[in-house]
Amino acid sequence: MRDRRHEFGEAQVLVVLPTRPRNLRGYRGRFEVPFTLLADETRAVYTDYGLDGAGGDFVIDAEGRVAFAHYSMNSEDFPAIEDLVRAAR
Repeated sequence: MRDRRHEFGEAQVLVVLPTRPRNLRGYRGRFEVPFTLLADETRAVYTDYGLDGAGGDFVIDAEGRVAFAHYSMNSEDFPAIEDLVRAAR
């Protein structure tokens, strides 16, 4: 996503991590993340979206509805970037 961020147009990309807020700076530096990072220390957002496993990727439309969802089976299970771009547009 980082390398193709220009394809997301005006969509706002948020990365929610199950960590403490103080760890976000290190994550941003290590992975060179150009997106907004949010800490979910208690995994409340993960629970709200039904994420029991490694995580997931979602596109939320302007009305707050889930327009795309990919539930990861493990830390290397990612959706196709084309699917994310298409849903974000």
